[in-house]
Amino acid sequence: LLPYTLIDVLGAQNTAARFTTCILFVLYQFRILESIFDFVPPGAKSSLSIYCTYFSLPFDMMFDGIKPVMATRKEIRDGQINVVKAVMCIGALCTIL
Repeated sequence: LLPYTLIDVLGAQNTAARFTTCILFVLYQFRILESIFDFVPPGAKSSLSIYCTYFSLPFDMMFDGIKPVMATRKEIRDGQINVVKAVMCIGALCTIL
């Protein structure tokens, strides 16, 4: 119900803006289901801080056994470029529709 309330309060008419507002709520619902049904990676269960970090971030973490793997600068840059491309495509498609 919260995403719909936010859309009404903000007065968002654009489909892309509505989608962007709702996507994080859907993502966190899947994270909650993942924790309820115990599909958490073993590395995320290694400590409370890693467990909290795993469930608070909107992106996936990779683990090497029980230790988180850090992304390289190239991987971070490629990820940012992919996000910008996806937002531009969704925005263009929603504007056309």
